[in-house]
Amino acid sequence: MNRRDFLKASANTSALPLLALPVHYVQASTGNASPSIRPGLIISDSRFIASRQFGQEAHKLGLPQHSIRGDITALWYQYLDTTWRKNSLVVAGMTSLDSVFLLEQLANDRQVRLSVRIEHALTPDGDTTHAIRARQSDHDALRQTLTDTQWHRALAHRFNAGIRTDRSQPLISSQSTTLATATPVPNPLDMPSQAASQNTTLVSWVMAPAHATRRYWAS
Repeated sequence: MNRRDFLKASANTSALPLLALPVHYVQASTGNASPSIRPGLIISDSRFIASRQFGQEAHKLGLPQHSIRGDITALWYQYLDTTWRKNSLVVAGMTSLDSVFLLEQLANDRQVRLSVRIEHALTPDGDTTHAIRARQSDHDALRQTLTDTQWHRALAHRFNAGIRTDRSQPLISSQSTTLATATPVPNPLDMPSQAASQNTTLVSWVMAPAHATRRYWAS
C-alpha cells in the first residue's frame, strides 16, 4: 500500500474498536546511562518467512506480538495512535518498507521516532545484506547479531535484551552481511504469497517516544 492508498483507507479504519493488546510498564533504574528498554509490542508481517519466525521467536521470549499482512493502518487506528497519546510504549517490528514508512510518518505527530532501522536485501550470490542505522550504544551488538545465519530469530533476542533510545546519542550507519549457508535452506526473505511482490524490501525497526528512556516493558 502506498501513501495515497493509505490516506484513502484511513477514513474507513479510524472508527474501528481498539485492539485488546497489553501495555505493562515498570520504572527503569535511574543513573547516568539511559536504560535498555524491551519492546512492549512486536509487529511481524505474515507474508515473510523471516518476519513470521521473528514474531514467533519474540512470542517464545514472552513479548506481546501482533501479525499484519502488509497493511498497518488498522493497527495504527485501533491501538498505536491511542496508546502513544498516553503511554511511552516502545514498539519493534519486521515489516515491509511501505509499512514502516507510513508508520513513521504517523508516529511523528506523537513524538515517536525510529531508534533502529535495518533494511534486509539479497545479493545475487545468496548472501543477505543488512543496512543498519542505530544508536551508537546498540550499533555494534546489532551488527554482530546480523552475522548469524538465523539473523531473523537472533534479532528477536537482541531486541528482547533491550534497546537504548536516548536521542542524545548519534545514529550510526553501516552494513553487515549474512553469508549464504553451504546447505540449501529456504530463503527467509521469500514471500510465498503469489500476490506479494518478490522485490519488497524487508525492514527491522524499533520506534520509541521521546520519554521512553524512563520506562521499559516487563511481563
